Amino acid sequence: MLSAKTQYAILALLELSQEHGEGLRPAARPTTAASIAQRHGIPSTFLVQILHELKRAGVVASVRGPCGGYRLSRTPGELTLADVVDVLEATEPPHQCAAGQSPFAPALVDVCGDLTRSRRDILASVTLAELADRGAAAAGAMWHI
Repeated sequence: MLSAKTQYAILALLELSQEHGEGLRPAARPTTAASIAQRHGIPSTFLVQILHELKRAGVVASVRGPCGGYRLSRTPGELTLADVVDVLEATEPPHQCAAGQSPFAPALVDVCGDLTRSRRDILASVTLAELADRGAAAAGAMWHI
């Protein structure tokens, strides 16, 4: 499960990916945090904090001024969900078990480590571009009666 903070970040990055330049087109025009927050129902002040964290990590860049806002630092095809999770969530596998004295503790720690690594591998295999494509496909599959 991804935290609400990480889910909000991914929604914001998907929004920014729609504005990202392709090929010879110039780089993306900046998008304001307020417009992203309003469109996706994200608390604006919380989104600004998230975007600042992503900026410090080099995932997004900000542009000042009346036409300012945020844009992706890399293409949507280069940014993975693991990049976002690495910035916003602790993903270290546990080094000890809650029941540290149990003879089963080392085995449980190994399984927890395997789960953490598998989760990261899955997140690293999904780019923003792929996630946007999945969203577009799901939106196109709606039936109207």
